[in-house]
Amino acid sequence: MLWSADRPVREVESEFAREVQVRSQRMQQMQEQVQVAVVNIAITSLCPLPAGEVLYALESDAVSGVFQFDPVRDRENRWFHNAHY
Repeated sequence: MLWSADRPVREVESEFAREVQVRSQRMQQMQEQVQVAVVNIAITSLCPLPAGEVLYALESDAVSGVFQFDPVRDRENRWFHNAHY
């Protein structure tokens, strides 16, 4: 959830997290499993930046990374991600 003094509270969905979910679902479909893939992705760190931007880390069992969200452009920028970090 993102809040600033001059804007209403809104939910922000990570594009990276969505891509991880989609890849996981495709892999399970390729393995002919009927069960829906659910990948738990956690925000492990969060830091406000100037101009209302947010720096955060996401972590899953398979991959993690550091991201910056720009609420004015409604855009997530991937700084770093790795499957072994």
